[in-house]
Amino acid sequence: LVGDIAASQQLANNHINRLHNKITSHIPYVTFLAAIAYYHALHAKDQKDNNIEIDYFSTMLPIWLLKKESTFGEAQKAMATRFLGDHTFRIHTPGFEKELKVAVDESACLKEGEIARFALKKDLTLQDREDANEYVECETVMVDIGGGSIDVVILPEGLKAANSRESFQSIEGIPYLAHIDKLRKEKFPELFTDLRAFDQFILDNY
Repeated sequence: LVGDIAASQQLANNHINRLHNKITSHIPYVTFLAAIAYYHALHAKDQKDNNIEIDYFSTMLPIWLLKKESTFGEAQKAMATRFLGDHTFRIHTPGFEKELKVAVDESACLKEGEIARFALKKDLTLQDREDANEYVECETVMVDIGGGSIDVVILPEGLKAANSRESFQSIEGIPYLAHIDKLRKEKFPELFTDLRAFDQFILDNY
């Protein structure tokens, strides 16, 4: 689907101009299924074996959505439950039609913005990083530039987990995806020769 026909479809880009509830939105779930289908097509040793088992799956929620609920845990549990258990779906791509059955044994939902503190504390083997010592005696502010909002988290000394609801803040009204869409519509024909150059500009300046 292209052009005006695509614009009216359920999976069109018009959602980027508003914050959507990931707990109920179809977008995270469709992305989850698509990722599984893609991984299965690339890595399954037996393409006829359509049963997929996932021992542990994790996702995250933005701060603005966590703060809408009475407790963060309530929102996190609702999001994690969406992916827990059994899922069956069909792939309709011509030549690749199949039905996949997915079983997720454990599902968790983390907090966007806050979870990045582990990248400062641990290396890829989960050993403590030496340069994390500079955070021992000071608070740290994590800034997560997202597609629809900007999350800000104040961490206590030593990169410990944020300890109060007030430590989590969300800046709305300047969604990054809408900003990029405006740039594409207003400046793309004037400043860029092709879409690849536009993509490279975003990567270089994000």
